[in-house]
Amino acid sequence: MSTKFYWPRETKLEPSASSSSIIFVVLPSQSPLTRRDPMSLSFEEKLRNYARLGLIHGLGFDQRPRPLYIDSYQIEDHGHLIAVLAKEAYALGVETVDVRYRNPELERAMFLGAPETHKLYEPKWVSVRAQEIVDHDGARIALKGNGDLGVMDDVDPKYPSGFKSAYMKANEPYTSRRMKMLQPWTLVDVPTIAWAKKLGTSIEDLWEFLFTITGADRDDSLAQATVFNSSLSRRCDLLNTLGITTLHFVGEGTDLKVGLSSRARWLGGRKESEDGTWFEPNWPTFEVFTTPDWRKTEGVVRVTMPSVLDGPIVEGLRIWFSEGRVSKFTAQTGSEAFGSLISRDDGAAQLGEVACVGLESALSQYTEPHFCTLLDENKRCHIALGEAYASALKGGPAMSQEDLAEIGCNESGVHHDLMISDETTSIFAYDASGNKVAQLMNEGRWLAEFI
Repeated sequence: MSTKFYWPRETKLEPSASSSSIIFVVLPSQSPLTRRDPMSLSFEEKLRNYARLGLIHGLGFDQRPRPLYIDSYQIEDHGHLIAVLAKEAYALGVETVDVRYRNPELERAMFLGAPETHKLYEPKWVSVRAQEIVDHDGARIALKGNGDLGVMDDVDPKYPSGFKSAYMKANEPYTSRRMKMLQPWTLVDVPTIAWAKKLGTSIEDLWEFLFTITGADRDDSLAQATVFNSSLSRRCDLLNTLGITTLHFVGEGTDLKVGLSSRARWLGGRKESEDGTWFEPNWPTFEVFTTPDWRKTEGVVRVTMPSVLDGPIVEGLRIWFSEGRVSKFTAQTGSEAFGSLISRDDGAAQLGEVACVGLESALSQYTEPHFCTLLDENKRCHIALGEAYASALKGGPAMSQEDLAEIGCNESGVHHDLMISDETTSIFAYDASGNKVAQLMNEGRWLAEFI
């Protein structure tokens, strides 16, 4: 069954004229605030804007160009974005561009045909390249297009999830530096045949959607991204003043308490790397997030959007937590894949992130799932099982793994986001004494003071 896929052609989503906060209103096509008709920009112009958003807003190459490492999670490159990225990177002063491609079909062949000892094989050069990225203080951009949708349907789900874990481990020490936000990195969505087919659209229309939602179809795309990031920073500043130690999510099928680390700090928008470069791990982004103390998660949560697990799709998922760990779950489809995910290692069944996204988000206007974590996580509040972001802890980037573990910062070979809110969701915040310090959301939307 094809998925309904659309975006407004006769209306535009713009920030409110009366405030620089993230408030989106639907404007008629003749509004003076309407941007230039996207059709007046050529595909090549929009693709160049898209590349520059990744390089400048995403990796901070306007502040400091550095070696660029591109990881394409599929061999498809519709529109030749990789060549455009390289051309723009060199124009910005980058000296070297290195590209690695992955092929879901080859990975499937390995899972089905390789000896058991080599089904999760990662060649040594993967680790050598990861060390090179660290040694050269490089920046990495990952191109993700869900090219594995449908490819792994006849594969034991323990292999795709295990391979992802093996890939994270093979990329040490870069993986740890990425989770601590010590070096610039970013994720960019790209169209693939499998993804377009799942959405019931074309490669061309999928490109146009990505251009629209990122602002690449407008002349001032970089300036607009900065406006949104400023709003997220203000929201984080407010949340960080409240002394929140517990978040209580309440909604249809959900009664979940998430305890935060004593060092938790809220982050959103651009991050600051070790050398002071500001970068954006993903764009568009409408989330603010922090790191929980995994030991303090209790209750039940309903996952409100389908979840793509390296190919397989989990739907109708509900999860129970006890003493910080997944104690039980049910799913309408994909239960085997989810079970494989949370059994990958001890930390895979524990929380590593909690994020808040209101229904004011521009992406929330799209009610159907995009089967893409980068997009869907910016429509709804979400939690992540697995590896935690040490960057969302005061002093976290400088702490050892032992010290991080002591304060409940989760460690795992996986990191997987699950969307958990809808129009029935409210969020209450409590301090260390158990006093309610604020209600953050009602019916899925931020309360006025947090807008």
